[in-house]
Amino acid sequence: MVAATHPLPACPSLRFGLVMRVFRTPAMPRTLSARDALILEFLPLADATGGSFSRQFAGLIEREDAIQVARLALTTAVSRLSNRSTAQAFLRATITGALRHHLRDRVRLVRVSRREHEKGTTAVPARKLGSAAAQNRPLPAGFDPC
Repeated sequence: MVAATHPLPACPSLRFGLVMRVFRTPAMPRTLSARDALILEFLPLADATGGSFSRQFAGLIEREDAIQVARLALTTAVSRLSNRSTAQAFLRATITGALRHHLRDRVRLVRVSRREHEKGTTAVPARKLGSAAAQNRPLPAGFDPC
């Protein structure tokens, strides 16, 4: 039987020493980039905007979700920042817009009774856009919709 070669030493005490040497190496100090500094500076703005949005639309959006969406909007908007003097107004408008888009796209704004929701009925039945039923007119003779 041939012993399999392994990159770690066979002796457990040597393996432990090797692992400890790897974890003891000091992390290289990293200076913040200008983008990271702006994100950290305006992070309280994103948190406050997300928190106030969740209070304004209580029951529709969770506080943690609103803050997460606000922080994501902040990180993407900082790269589009052109003027430092108007940064706060630009970022507030961008974060609020992202929260509104999130509310529009992911939250059911029209409340449906639980019974109707469980049935799966919708107010407007889904149809293909190109279908004749969607346009309320009969198909022409010889027309194949597929």
